[in-house]
Amino acid sequence: MSNYTMLFRSMRILLMGIFFIPFLYASSNSLDYCSASTTYHDEEIIAFAFGSDFINKDDNWSSTIADYTHLVITAKMGEVYELVVYNGDAWSSDKSRVWIDYNQDGKFDTSSEEIILSSSDGGSTFTGKVTIPMNATAGYTRLRVRLTYSSDPTPCGSSSYGEVEDYTIYLIPPIPDAQIKGLKSPAKPF
Repeated sequence: MSNYTMLFRSMRILLMGIFFIPFLYASSNSLDYCSASTTYHDEEIIAFAFGSDFINKDDNWSSTIADYTHLVITAKMGEVYELVVYNGDAWSSDKSRVWIDYNQDGKFDTSSEEIILSSSDGGSTFTGKVTIPMNATAGYTRLRVRLTYSSDPTPCGSSSYGEVEDYTIYLIPPIPDAQIKGLKSPAKPF
């Protein structure tokens, strides 16, 4: 076997790993997250945007957690992202929040993993910004979006009106600095 053939096979295996293995990890999230539900259909999450990732769904309201964990959002640690939740049946007293399990422990910590969104258009859209912490655990984890009527959304438990959706988010660590110590001008003649 020639060196070129071996190199080609090695490159093909490497590329397969880069492009296919992440999808295997995304679908094998084995943590058991808390349950959440709503009793009545009124408020409904019809779309969700995280930075440049926009998810417009043509599905119906779900009384339990709508599972969109097959959809993967990517985010870099240290970067700031805008979030938008689109409400299909707006009321001015609606509220929305997002949680990201940064430490991948299977829990949504309301003191450090919660993003409170606000609305300036009577509850039709909810917006907010999040900075992905530098100390987050790199890799695939869970993101939960919740919309409720009147009461403050919580990541778990039941509410009368609203909807809950789960997504997968892939947290990317920052690229390490090359740590260039200095530059020297070349000696003459060049």
